[in-house]
Amino acid sequence: AYNMAVSVIDEALRNLVATGGDIGKSAMLDNFCFSSPEREEVLGDIVMSARGCYDAAKAFGVPFISGKDSLYNEWSDNEGKSHLIPPTLLISAIGVIDDVNKCVTIGLKSNNSEIYLIGDTKYELGGSEYFRILGINGGKVPGIDFKKAPEIMKRVHAAIKKNLILSCHDLSEGGLGLAIAEMAFSGDIGVEIDLENVMYTEKNRRYDNILFSESNTRFLVEISKENTAKLKEFFNNLSITKIGKTITEKKLKV
Repeated sequence: AYNMAVSVIDEALRNLVATGGDIGKSAMLDNFCFSSPEREEVLGDIVMSARGCYDAAKAFGVPFISGKDSLYNEWSDNEGKSHLIPPTLLISAIGVIDDVNKCVTIGLKSNNSEIYLIGDTKYELGGSEYFRILGINGGKVPGIDFKKAPEIMKRVHAAIKKNLILSCHDLSEGGLGLAIAEMAFSGDIGVEIDLENVMYTEKNRRYDNILFSESNTRFLVEISKENTAKLKEFFNNLSITKIGKTITEKKLKV
C-alpha cells in the first residue's frame, strides 16, 4: 500500500511535468477507495497509503489541497461470500503553466532527432502490465528515490521551458515499450531504439524486463541533435542516456 501511494503520486506529477508543468506550482487531491476499514488488513492499507502520501508530498514539496474517501466498497453474494475491491488510491495533480506555448506533447515531431531516456530502469515488474498478461503474481513493485525524483522533475521542466525538448512522455503502464510506441503512433513518425543503451541496474539484462519494467520517475524525450550537449548539461549528475533516434520509415524498431 505504501509503494502504491508513492508510485501513483510520482505518476501524477510525471504526467504534469511531461507537458511542461512545474511541481513548484502544483498541488494534489486524493481519493481513498477501499473496502471496510473495520477490517484490520484494510485499515492497515489505509494507514500505509496515508503515510506514503505524507512522505511523497514532503519530498516533492507538493501539498494536498483537498481529498475524499470512498470506503466500504464491498458486497456479499447469494452464498454470503464477501467481495472486496482492491485497495486503490486515486491522485489528481494540478498546476499553473505560465506560458501554454511552452507545453509539449507526446507525439514525435521530426524524423531526424534523438531519443533520450531519463531516470533509472530497474527490475521492478511486480504489478506490471507485462506480468498481468503473463499471469505472473508477485515480484518487486516500483519504489521511489525521494532524493533523485524531485530533482529529475525540476530539470525536465526547466529543459522544456528552454525549448530543448521537442516531445516528452512519462513511462508508466507498459514501461518503455508502450511509451515509445505511443510517441511514434501519436506523431506518425518511425523510431528505432537499442535496449543495450538503456541504463539498467541489474546484471541480467533480459530485454523483456528492460522493455516492460515500470520503474518510477522516468521520461522519454525527443531532442534535436544540436541540443544534445545542452540537454546533457541539464542532467549531468543524473541518469540520462541516448537510446535511439527517429527514422524516415514509419516503423518501430527495437
